[in-house]
Amino acid sequence: MSKINSNGSSSHSSAPSRRLPTPGKAAVLAIGKAFPRQLIPQECLVEGYIRDTKCEDVSIKEKLERLCKTTTVKTRYTVMSKEILDKYPELATEGTPTIKQRLDIANPAVVEMAMEASLACIKEWGRPVEDITHIVYVSSSEIRLPGGDLYLASQLGLRNDVGRVMLYFLGCYGGVTGLRVAKDIAENNPGSRVLLTTSETTILGFRPPNKARPYDLVGAALFGDGAAAVIVGANPLMDKESPFLELHYAVQQFLPGTQNVIDGRLTEEGINFKLGRDLPQKIEDNIEVFCKKLMAKADLKEFNDLFWAVHPGGPAILNRLESNLKLENNKLECSRRALMDYGNVSSNTIFYVMDNMREELKKKKEMEEWGLALAFGPGITFEGILLRSLRNEFHKHGRRINRIAVTLITDIRILFKKLISMKEAGSSTSRELSRPLLGQDDRINNDGIIPQLFTSVPALNDAASYLAQTTSLITGCFSDYSVERDSRDSVDSIMHSQELVTFSSGQTGESMEYSSNCHSSLSESSTSVPLLHDGVARDSTENPSQNAGALVQSNNNLPNGISIFQGLIERARRTVRGSADDIGWLQRASGMPPVEDGSERFTEILEDIRHGLHKLPNSMVYLLIPGLFSNHGPLYFVNTKMSFSKLGLACHIAKIHSEASVEKNAREIKEYIEEIYWGSKKRVFLLGHSKGGVDAAAALSLYWPDLKDKVAGLALAQSPYGGSPIASDILREGQLGDYVNLRKLMEILICKVIKGDMQSLEDLTYERRMEFLRKHQLPRELPVVSFHTEAGITPAVLATLSHVAHAELPSLSSGQSAKLPVVMPLGAAMAACAQLLQVRYGEKSDGLVTCRDAEVPGSIVVRPKRKLDHAWMVYSSLSNDTSEADASQVCEALLTLLVEVGQKKKHELAMKDE
Repeated sequence: MSKINSNGSSSHSSAPSRRLPTPGKAAVLAIGKAFPRQLIPQECLVEGYIRDTKCEDVSIKEKLERLCKTTTVKTRYTVMSKEILDKYPELATEGTPTIKQRLDIANPAVVEMAMEASLACIKEWGRPVEDITHIVYVSSSEIRLPGGDLYLASQLGLRNDVGRVMLYFLGCYGGVTGLRVAKDIAENNPGSRVLLTTSETTILGFRPPNKARPYDLVGAALFGDGAAAVIVGANPLMDKESPFLELHYAVQQFLPGTQNVIDGRLTEEGINFKLGRDLPQKIEDNIEVFCKKLMAKADLKEFNDLFWAVHPGGPAILNRLESNLKLENNKLECSRRALMDYGNVSSNTIFYVMDNMREELKKKKEMEEWGLALAFGPGITFEGILLRSLRNEFHKHGRRINRIAVTLITDIRILFKKLISMKEAGSSTSRELSRPLLGQDDRINNDGIIPQLFTSVPALNDAASYLAQTTSLITGCFSDYSVERDSRDSVDSIMHSQELVTFSSGQTGESMEYSSNCHSSLSESSTSVPLLHDGVARDSTENPSQNAGALVQSNNNLPNGISIFQGLIERARRTVRGSADDIGWLQRASGMPPVEDGSERFTEILEDIRHGLHKLPNSMVYLLIPGLFSNHGPLYFVNTKMSFSKLGLACHIAKIHSEASVEKNAREIKEYIEEIYWGSKKRVFLLGHSKGGVDAAAALSLYWPDLKDKVAGLALAQSPYGGSPIASDILREGQLGDYVNLRKLMEILICKVIKGDMQSLEDLTYERRMEFLRKHQLPRELPVVSFHTEAGITPAVLATLSHVAHAELPSLSSGQSAKLPVVMPLGAAMAACAQLLQVRYGEKSDGLVTCRDAEVPGSIVVRPKRKLDHAWMVYSSLSNDTSEADASQVCEALLTLLVEVGQKKKHELAMKDE
């Protein structure tokens, strides 16, 4: 692939490299996003829209259903809510002057979203807010003087001499226009940092359907609300900032005679839009010439050599562009995904696409250097920017991944070498090994297990040698020599690399040479550095086979075989004992309030719900707190939220980083509660599942003085309130798992693969839970319900598949994407874990959390007889039993019970006061 260097010269290279910023060129330094609280799954939109607008025309409903399918949108966020329509019913009434009401809603809403997006962006940027010199504010959703730019600057605490630019009513191309303006400011004002924010809501255009205005249905099926923010600056400070997209060249162009194709008019009823049917064709006819004008600035010829960040105005526009430019199928994937997740959010959407693009570029080993950002809007106006990707984050961390992998293999090698040296040590070692290890009656001697063990060691050593060669090849490709390393890192990296090369004295010369070549850069730099490991001094100039022999010989100086195996047995004992002494510690702790069984009342409530009797009050807000790894299961709690929404209840899913620490999530939940209460003036009921229950409880324990007037109660479903044996057994030190660096494997999984915090798992260990709960207990006056279950292990359970996500597959016949459920055998996994905990500890569990650890002291405990695993509460099964209650009904029953507990506790407190 042809690459254009920063100096303009072309080079062809397949090796990934870190690209340095071009002096004087503006770059995107950080991105932030924000959305309103109301999430609308597309499958729920038609019923809700028809109900809210009191439309009785069946043909309109059918047309809207067809449009919702063709847009490819799956979820959207919206400011509009039941509460707003209850307060302003005239918004859904045809012919009513409502522009004042709409602006009263929209003006503060867009600034609030812009504020949230800006804070997220500034946090990622990492520099103080005082360093922002300019602000560019883009919106087509507010009208007032002064504008939202001033309100935002004031609320963010920007300097009063910050340069402000306000861009109003540009429509869908406004985001790229804002980038162009920010680029010009940054490049012409040395040292400047520009905060660009976009914020949009459909409040101005919401209205009841009318056959005379078919465009209204397109808007209802396609558009969503949200905000975005980016920091733009030239000559980034590489020790403080992380540029990832450079803005090289920008062009705006309008098509003469097309000003009526996209037409928007402000009236007393709001804003009216008209979209011409020929819009996709107009774009298709002119897009190739426009793109080539941008590409010419970097002497680029092939469209498929670029990455593409295209504003997804609709699927037809993307399809036409892809077909006309003959793009590969995956080139517009980031745009299609943004459209699917958020809908068309006008000026914001390009930044959602760019955020997706950033994640995609991180994953690629060989990434495109150049790309285009494109957007289209009223005029018809084309906006485009030639982009340059500056670095691949994956390779930035390559050296660290290399070190972790090498360390893991090295530790395995050390264990095998010690076993081999014990066998080859001769008669003295044999005499030592002939002594009993566990006692005179154990009869473990040289004639029993030990010879069988040694018989298998050469095969294990060969396997480990092969594993080392493979890992050496893979990790060698990950090395990132452009990253500065301190002397200690260099020594460690060199040492581990050499250890891979000298893994086994039985390696062939060919494999030795192959491994050595993988790390030639390292070995060249180590010729004068003698390294020590296990008492062996090595120099890189020595023969590898001599090093391997030295390793075996050096073990004569190590403790004898009996002490090694005694240590092994002690680890085995600690491993076998595991969490036996910790499970259920809360029930044994002194001073803890007793629990009360609420299972019978829960069953009665559940039966009422299944017969259509719903008692949850709409005077409250219901906040669902997801558990560990929920960020990687898009359907977590979604069915429950949809069910609550159909009942007319205000329900939200907390958008927290589920793999973050308990205290961090507690702080975010506190802020969530305060925002909900501030906006609705309604108290909040919390329902936390798994770690989400622990996070929610921590929020109330730590911040009760601030939240006591805002929170009505807490329900914990299958939450490891006392701790988790799974987390404790994985992370406990001094176990057999140390031999395979089990903790490091978990660190790689949580920190590298899913971008979480290792502390999220550590916080669930018994040690951490004991420490936390001794300092911070739930307030006694708080109504609390705790719910735990036991997983089934029947063949039917083992065959159960859980629906965790959707996948979109293109259809060759219709041209439309087909929705395919993504399923996982979570039931089988939970059953296996439950069986393990039962056999090992004699404890009943849902597969991850034991029943005793899920009971919160002082709470009303629900212990259903039905066998339910840990995942059932939040993910639907493909084979749900319709004769039983589903997860949404169980959640509703828990919260209904919590309401009753709260009323009872309130009455008791009143009686006590009297």
